[in-house]
Amino acid sequence: MLEPGSQAMDTFGRQLLEAGSHSRSTLMSFPSGHAAVAFGLAASLGWYFPAGRPAFIALAILASLQRLFSGAHYLSDICIGAALGLVGAWLCMPKPQARDFEPMG
Repeated sequence: MLEPGSQAMDTFGRQLLEAGSHSRSTLMSFPSGHAAVAFGLAASLGWYFPAGRPAFIALAILASLQRLFSGAHYLSDICIGAALGLVGAWLCMPKPQARDFEPMG
């Protein structure tokens, strides 16, 4: 399977096995799950509670910035995570039906 000298090990694993040769961000996941959940939750809550949208967005941004400033993720990890969270929220939101657009009366 994967021998220590195999091409796959050289490509994907050797850097992670060397102690001290990488930053904390090297070991963290892509995309940021924290950003995905924060922005997905902000979008969902904003849909149901429009008055709270500014607060929900601000909290999602703060949660994402915390991951960036703590060195847990790169900016690209956070941006992609936020985008995935927004797409996930959009997919779960109720879609308008044809009956919603029929004239009343």
